[in-house]
Amino acid sequence: MLETGCRLRVTHWRTSDQKMRWCAAALGAMERQFRRVKHYRQLPLLKQALQNKLVLANSAA
Repeated sequence: MLETGCRLRVTHWRTSDQKMRWCAAALGAMERQFRRVKHYRQLPLLKQALQNKLVLANSAA
């Protein structure tokens, strides 16, 4: 998605620094459209629960 949007606006990349600046600008513009993840503080608990479930599934198999 990012490269497609950048390619439409820029026809010739001069240096990799220029490419990085354009990509950073595109990400900054897209950032306003991102949604906030609800209950993000509980993600480590979810990760641990999933790991425990995998360990139990692997030991049973």
